[in-house]
Amino acid sequence: MSVKFGFGGIPTDIDVRRLQEKFGVPQPGESISYALISEVLGNSRTESRFWVVTGAWRRQLFRENNLVTEAIRNEDFEFLDAHRRVGHSVNKFKQGLRKVGRASLVAASTDRSNLAPEEARVCDHIQNTGAQIRLAAATAARQLTYVDPVKVPLP
Repeated sequence: MSVKFGFGGIPTDIDVRRLQEKFGVPQPGESISYALISEVLGNSRTESRFWVVTGAWRRQLFRENNLVTEAIRNEDFEFLDAHRRVGHSVNKFKQGLRKVGRASLVAASTDRSNLAPEEARVCDHIQNTGAQIRLAAATAARQLTYVDPVKVPLP
């Protein structure tokens, strides 16, 4: 008999708790191998359950401990230090801009002659917003100054 909740899956809480008990709160710069995690979970890294549970664990580590992880193909999860987090952020930002660019290109190349007025407005909005985001990313970053969060006094 299998227990199913939500969208038909098995809850991840128990397995996430196992990972927490085994590894605690990893330090930035630390790595944990897939083999070690598989041993704790009893699932191979080739099984979808492994990725569902480790995804929930990684999201929880970020929410509760501000730890960002990166999956190293066929090896391990690395917990990123400040230097690696910057590179990780740059990659995610560029990926997001590419997705916005593709979405606005699809909207711009859509034939509007058969669209309902509301659909045409949505298409225009996506096209215009994509252009504005790309323009802002290209120009506004040069004008911004950032406050160092380390030096800001706490309220």
